[in-house]
Amino acid sequence: MSQIWENILKKFGRYSERIADKSGVYLKKAVDKGDELTKLGKIQFEIEKLKRELTSKNAKLGEYVVKQKDEKSSLDFSEDDQFEQLTEDSIKVRLHLKDMEKEKQKIKLHETKTEKQEDNSDD
Repeated sequence: MSQIWENILKKFGRYSERIADKSGVYLKKAVDKGDELTKLGKIQFEIEKLKRELTSKNAKLGEYVVKQKDEKSSLDFSEDDQFEQLTEDSIKVRLHLKDMEKEKQKIKLHETKTEKQEDNSDD
């Protein structure tokens, strides 16, 4: 009878080692996924903030153009420094927004590649 108990305890010991090893792997995957989601969340927050800022800049530019058209009955902005500044501000925000969207795509692509590699290594 004691031999049976010893065999059962050995099997439980091996199973508990396997479970501990696998749980460590899964825990690491969960932590890594959480880090990636945190990065993506921060970038998405920045993207939404930039979209609002771009909308605001474009609205100011539009208001300025309408005001100039109304006051001067002309749309010649070739020598207008304020128009140039408003345009440059809008372009800077738009470029930053594109950069952030590229960064988001890069993280998503890296995440997809990592998941595929992990799936292949599990086999």
